[in-house]
Amino acid sequence: QLILHKTLVCMNRFASLSDLRRKDHFVSYHVFLHVIMLLQMSVFFFSDQYSPLKYSICRKKGFMAYNEIYKIPEVMCDKDGNLSIRNLVSLMGEVLIRHSHILEKDIDMTRLRWIVYSWDIELEEKIKANDQIEVTSLVLGMNKFYAYRNAYIKRDGNMIAKAYGVFMLVDIDRMRPIKMSKDLIAAYKIDDMIYDKNHLEYRSDFTNSKEIMVRYTDIDKNLHVNNAIYFDYICDLCKLDTKDLTFFNIVYKNEIRNKDAVLGEFVESDGVIDFR
Repeated sequence: QLILHKTLVCMNRFASLSDLRRKDHFVSYHVFLHVIMLLQMSVFFFSDQYSPLKYSICRKKGFMAYNEIYKIPEVMCDKDGNLSIRNLVSLMGEVLIRHSHILEKDIDMTRLRWIVYSWDIELEEKIKANDQIEVTSLVLGMNKFYAYRNAYIKRDGNMIAKAYGVFMLVDIDRMRPIKMSKDLIAAYKIDDMIYDKNHLEYRSDFTNSKEIMVRYTDIDKNLHVNNAIYFDYICDLCKLDTKDLTFFNIVYKNEIRNKDAVLGEFVESDGVIDFR
């Protein structure tokens, strides 16, 4: 579910492959090679800038918050210069995962993996290119199969985004949920909650639909569509930009695996979009 900041703005359409075959949309092989070179340069720049400038662990009264500082490169931003929703979620998820790796250093996690079950994320201000931000990870609780987490982002000392995430522990051989061991639970110290999960009522009377193509590059190491990619699908489905959003909620009920396409549906009313 999405809460909009303002009226939706439709995105420009790209020329289709059939259009590109026409003379007026002709693209030369040399230009194509040049684009590939630029993409390779962008990937190098992105991977270099994606690393945190600094990270730290705060140990106080049994708590163990973890934070990282980033400078946002332009390549992570959308056409309006705002950090894209996909990359916002990726950053938060990356910090939460790195925090977990530190806490689990004495636990054998070889055949275990955390996957995202749900996100609730509230955006108080947009994050711009070249902003320096601090992303913090907190642990709220551990219960059988699930870990409950908070993440928040500060800029110049002010909180500008906050999230409540639920993660499920799975056995990667069987791809099934697995109950946490006592040692794993004990490795996680509980922090104070800064943002709680919202109670939402979901609509099912969808009025709009579109086929969404699943790209080969959307698949992650768990062999399903990466959780952050869904935000590309949703923004494309609903014609959304980062500037349109103040809150979003997503629950991953079924993974997208071994599919070439899926059907996206949504309905909008009073500044709120429900989708599936």
